[in-house]
Amino acid sequence: MKKSALVLALIGAASAGAASAEDFTFTVPVAVSLLPPSITSMDIACGVITDAAHGGRLIGHATVTEPITGGGFSGDVVVAFNATLPEERALAASYNCEINRFVAPYGTAGGGARVYYPGNATTRPELFFPLATGAAFVTSTGYLPLH
Repeated sequence: MKKSALVLALIGAASAGAASAEDFTFTVPVAVSLLPPSITSMDIACGVITDAAHGGRLIGHATVTEPITGGGFSGDVVVAFNATLPEERALAASYNCEINRFVAPYGTAGGGARVYYPGNATTRPELFFPLATGAAFVTSTGYLPLH
């Protein structure tokens, strides 16, 4: 019998703040569970874009790698970064935070890793670990306004 994995990744309520020296700081609540035991980390990425009048351009982004043990993780992940060009920080209009990959090492010294991209869960399921039928799987906030 093939074991299915239920993945629940709740990413929401991210907020920009001035708690540090970075231009943008997002606290992203993340919960994943029942992942294959081989998964040892995930990457959470956030980016900020301008409004349409300024071309909807990406003006800053960062990725944080968070370890996963025992098939799950639950907690807040802080992603902080500066605008690529300091003069553009005031143009920030919206943001997106997402889990953009899960990693499972191959297990041999220097053997690399198997990388799973959440976008493949629906578009290329043969390239992703199995999900239980109907499993809730949210990996992105979508673009949300900053103000």
